Amino acid sequence: MLHLNITKQEIIDKDFGKCLLISNGYLQLKVTLEVGPRIISFRRNEGNNILFNDINDKVKVWGADLEYIYGKGTVWHAYGGHRIW
Repeated sequence: MLHLNITKQEIIDKDFGKCLLISNGYLQLKVTLEVGPRIISFRRNEGNNILFNDINDKVKVWGADLEYIYGKGTVWHAYGGHRIW
């Protein structure tokens, strides 16, 4: 029988604020609690995040099409991670 020790902890992420960190001792998942919900990190405990995060806000879209639908000055930002739908 496989025994998994799942832990969860509320943390403050420097880029996304209050988050929930979930780990089974091997894999780690970080989920936003103040925006989203959005999974912002999925990694091995000592590995790299496999999800994209645009911490420097470089990926965004603006223009006439967005303004026509959502109003003047609208900008869409690709913050990254994965939205939970």
